[in-house]
Amino acid sequence: MAAVGGKREWYPPERGEPRELVLYNSLLDEKVPFVPAAGAGSKSITWYTCGPTVYDSAHMGHARNYVTFDIVRRVLEDYFGYDCLFVMNVTDVDDKIILRARRNHLLKEYRAGAAGAQQIADDCRKAIEWALAKQQAKVDAAKQRVAEEAALLSDEGTVKPGAQRRVDELQGIHDQELLKLSKVQQALDGLKALPVECKDGGETSVSADEVLKVGGDYLAEFLDKERGAQVTDLSIFRAHAAKYEAEFLEDMDALGCRPPDAFTRVSEYIPEIVKYVEGIVNAGMAYESNSSVYFDTQSFRTQGHVYAKLKPWAVGSSALAAEGEANFETTEKKSPNDFALWKASKPGEPYWDSPWGQGRPGWHIECSAMASAIAGSKLDIHTGGEDLRFPHHDNELAQAEAFYHCEGCRQWVNYFLHSGHLSIEGYKMSKSLKNFITIREALKSFTPRQFRLMFVLQPWNKPMMYGEQSREEMKAKEAMLKNFFQNIDVAIRKSDVAGMSMKWLVSVEKQKSVGAVSVR
Repeated sequence: MAAVGGKREWYPPERGEPRELVLYNSLLDEKVPFVPAAGAGSKSITWYTCGPTVYDSAHMGHARNYVTFDIVRRVLEDYFGYDCLFVMNVTDVDDKIILRARRNHLLKEYRAGAAGAQQIADDCRKAIEWALAKQQAKVDAAKQRVAEEAALLSDEGTVKPGAQRRVDELQGIHDQELLKLSKVQQALDGLKALPVECKDGGETSVSADEVLKVGGDYLAEFLDKERGAQVTDLSIFRAHAAKYEAEFLEDMDALGCRPPDAFTRVSEYIPEIVKYVEGIVNAGMAYESNSSVYFDTQSFRTQGHVYAKLKPWAVGSSALAAEGEANFETTEKKSPNDFALWKASKPGEPYWDSPWGQGRPGWHIECSAMASAIAGSKLDIHTGGEDLRFPHHDNELAQAEAFYHCEGCRQWVNYFLHSGHLSIEGYKMSKSLKNFITIREALKSFTPRQFRLMFVLQPWNKPMMYGEQSREEMKAKEAMLKNFFQNIDVAIRKSDVAGMSMKWLVSVEKQKSVGAVSVR
């Protein structure tokens, strides 16, 4: 199939016999026939799904993604009879993990040596005011980006395909930054409202823990800015990731999700990742700079590949790449679109040895390397949340095509499936927005069956809203289904009894005919 508008590209697998199954493929944003890479008659397929970045508890947005694709997996395996090699990774080396682990460690140290609630309140206030100024700058920058992109729409001749979608997404980012600003302001107002003045005996009317509950996150961020580079105990990062990985697996088990056939951790695949990066460098599509290695998007295109197949309109926008390394500030890259494959570690960060010096993997390379190590140069299905389309999944595709370039690879994944966002009060549920509900909290109100009902009754690839009314709706739906199946069971039992009675009468008549039984 030709690229749509010169930007989208998808090559259908060999079709062979027509199949009855179609999948909504994000590579085209339309339904297409599903044919395994092994051929139309094959029932063996490979599936890689992006697992969690284990820096905090999993929330309802994660549940929407993993339960949704557990349902799709069960349909493919149990109804259509596919033998699926299901691979999930866990990101246990990542900027978010490093920051959260370091901040928690520094806050714990601070708490142990703090003078009391009054001192903590003063320090929290300073930290929140610093965070407020920083967040206001982000809001202003986001507003400016929206204005600049919107101006292009009114300038005929410069409008590009997808320009309106880009403006809409930038507006969404601005709205999210504005929400974050309101959260910081709420924290400052909440801190000011706490009665932390000393009483006659020198005690405060609130505890230090109550103060930290309001301003602890901002204080931890401020402490990290000041002292983060001094953290040298690398076990802090692994322990943090291990804690939330175990919690995530318990959550998935509680929700009834089938376990993956292969479960990969970044920290256990460092040698494979280093070799993968070397392969891309040798293919001429990556370069080293100051002990870091960057993917060369210009060279990738020059060698005949299409970059950003899933979200072509996002290319060039650092704001739309904010969840990945393409957004971090550096002067080492040849192009703003280039992204890190290997990052030289800074003080206060974990590191591993490599041909380029001590460092750690970039975010995107882990999935390309680990999925390739398990499934090879062709994946049937790749899944994840809608927010991973760009830059994460687009960069995954580019890395794999570059690594397998000598094999003529133009399409590493045949079918991309993305679950829609779960929103609360109109905003995507997110830890950064502080508007999330953990899976464990939600399971206090919902049963696992109600979770599944809630997700299966929504189009899996579309956004869905979550609110208080959802719980009552799902309880009613569950009761209706229970009543339906109870009625079915009763009907079946009656049918079985009637059938058995008829068989008994026929048997009696036969036996009467030979004088074996006397019947009154």
